[in-house]
Amino acid sequence: MGISVHVHKKIKTVPKFINSIVGIGSRNSLVIHQDSTSLKELSEAVEDIAGVLMNIVVIGKEKRKICRHFEPVKGVCNFLNLDNNIPTLTTIPDGGRFKILVSSHPEICAVCPYWSTRS
Repeated sequence: MGISVHVHKKIKTVPKFINSIVGIGSRNSLVIHQDSTSLKELSEAVEDIAGVLMNIVVIGKEKRKICRHFEPVKGVCNFLNLDNNIPTLTTIPDGGRFKILVSSHPEICAVCPYWSTRS
């Protein structure tokens, strides 16, 4: 099974697991059902996803070190300039646009289609 299919299946199953182990009690309080199998499967799914995300971060850090678009002093990508600020990314305003602070988001470098090694 390919890694993307494996992760996709795990991501789809996490909400199902959460719904199976967490219920709503009186006064809208959360109640955790004591199903150790579901908890174990949820834990394994979360560990699998965390492992893939860690790999992405490590690869991004390695790519960032030698990318021609990375400016190490400011920690930004000089190629990717966004029209809008994305709340889940740390960005720096730059002339009405936003540069991504890739020193805080190496995952961007890992998947960047514009990555190019320094000459």
